[in-house]
Amino acid sequence: MILLLPVLYFTAGCSNHRNQPAESSTTQLAELYDTLSTPQPGEWLYEQQELGQTLEEFREDTPIDSNNAEATFYILPIDIIHEEEFSLIADVATYLTTIFGYEVTVLPSINAQLFPTHYFRDEQLNSQLLLDEIIRPLLEKDALGIMGLTQRDIYPGDGWNFVFGQANTKEKIGITSFARYGDYDTDSARQLVLNRLIKTTTHEFLHMLGLQHCIQYACVLNGSNSLDESDKKPSIICPECKELISKITLASFLRLRSLSFVA
Repeated sequence: MILLLPVLYFTAGCSNHRNQPAESSTTQLAELYDTLSTPQPGEWLYEQQELGQTLEEFREDTPIDSNNAEATFYILPIDIIHEEEFSLIADVATYLTTIFGYEVTVLPSINAQLFPTHYFRDEQLNSQLLLDEIIRPLLEKDALGIMGLTQRDIYPGDGWNFVFGQANTKEKIGITSFARYGDYDTDSARQLVLNRLIKTTTHEFLHMLGLQHCIQYACVLNGSNSLDESDKKPSIICPECKELISKITLASFLRLRSLSFVA
């Protein structure tokens, strides 16, 4: 399978009117992105009241600054056994490195059979316990962050059926599951699973850097209540979220790219 990552270059137009105020990057890019339509029953924003995130709130939430903007990001496989699963994770690492410009290191897999019984609800794993007791202790002080990746279904606690992923916006830890993304025994099936996994991993990765859900544009940071809703959102960051990121010293985030996978 060939991974194609065509670059989207955004350039500001030249003007001879020196006194004309320059448009913000959000204004320049906004027409390239769809705004969100009115939420429908069952969709994330219909069920959840979210107000968006201001620049001040983002600056308060983000754990990233100029001292660790070039640090390494770690992926922790959890209960990953088969070669096909390791291959998916390797492609996710390549994607994050290529798109965001960070070094990504994949750690050895942890066997879920070593976890205490209270980590399990039938076959599901408690993602909050994984974050608190497995992933956080492995976080190096100077790391950009660490994210667990697992083929096990996960849930954050009582009252939740499942989640695709979960992240702590201030502690640089997160987890993503591809348990509900389908089989990957054919090239076309693998392509679909990989697209879904990259989308969710990117979503949680951006949460780990301090960004909240996007409520303005069609964006990889849109919340989702179902796989169908998740499939509808794009794989790239919107201009409003990009505008927040551009305010801090994470220049590598300005490398916005589109994504396509060809079997």
